[in-house]
Amino acid sequence: MRRIAAHNSAFTLLELIFVMLLLSVTLALAAPSLKGFTDARRNRDAAAVILSAIHYARAQAVTEGRAYRVEFDEAEHTCRITAQQDGAAFTPVADHAARMIALPDDIKLECETPIDDDAGRKYITIRPDGFAEPMTIRVTDPQGFVLEVFSESSSEPFAIRTVERGAAR
Repeated sequence: MRRIAAHNSAFTLLELIFVMLLLSVTLALAAPSLKGFTDARRNRDAAAVILSAIHYARAQAVTEGRAYRVEFDEAEHTCRITAQQDGAAFTPVADHAARMIALPDDIKLECETPIDDDAGRKYITIRPDGFAEPMTIRVTDPQGFVLEVFSESSSEPFAIRTVERGAAR
């Protein structure tokens, strides 16, 4: 019986260097577009944080049977959750999950609501029955990508929607 000589197939060093060079060039070309991805991700994260704060306040309002507010400070890029104490003033909630929430400085926050407090903060009040007045919070990144956290009726839950880039409203 005749044996076939084993053929060792492998890449040469030159081929490996060439493949690494191609990968490096491809990544270098793709890197600028990745920055846009991270900016859009930060915008989505900011909108998700706002939506989570609203959902948390709604759950607490229904559970505790008292009104809660989510207050927005457009100039400071923050939001916080407050609760009504003894049917009167709203005070910040001591719960760690409801602390002052800071959004990235380059994210623009706009609230479409006629309601604001003496300090110039706009807010949404969530009643003990879980209903809240309709409101739109616009979150815009430096490239003009806009997301809205919105509710169009008092019984509708808040959600996030994408707005056309650069669309004037």
